[in-house]
Amino acid sequence: MKKNFILALLVILVAVASCSFTNKSFENDDKDKLLLELITYVLERGHYEPKDLNDSFSSNVFDDFIDIMDPTKRYFLESDVKEFEKYRFMIDDEIKNTDITFFNVVYQRLMVRMEEAKVIYKEVLSEPFDYTANETINIDYADQEFASNKKELKERWRKQLKYNTLTVFQDKIENRISDAA
Repeated sequence: MKKNFILALLVILVAVASCSFTNKSFENDDKDKLLLELITYVLERGHYEPKDLNDSFSSNVFDDFIDIMDPTKRYFLESDVKEFEKYRFMIDDEIKNTDITFFNVVYQRLMVRMEEAKVIYKEVLSEPFDYTANETINIDYADQEFASNKKELKERWRKQLKYNTLTVFQDKIENRISDAA
């Protein structure tokens, strides 16, 4: 449902931008702010089911945006998300004021965490996996919490990379069996 809403929003934005069926003039030269003005206009007036820009809307956008930015919960730490929480009920106000602070803060932190992840997975891949260890991995990411520290995050990366390796190996075995048959 959430992804459908985002997809519908994007389709509407493209339609508005390409068809120019609105007579509202957007005065701002800043592309990010212009986009926010356009989103606000579409949500409040042009959407088939106009949305109220309120705290409930903000909370939903907050959850959806964090989920889109880190769906596998392998970048952000729990402390990052707690820091972002101060924006949970401010996003509607930011949109109305063409302020993109929340989105910039989250994006910049993601860029930092992605650089850190490069170091983590290089460390993990520098040593062979122990395939004799009896381990489990939860791949239902929606059911997981964010890692509470970098050690836990590194362990999550290790298990995910090991799981991916086993999955590729299993696929190769299955392809050989089907090719031989």
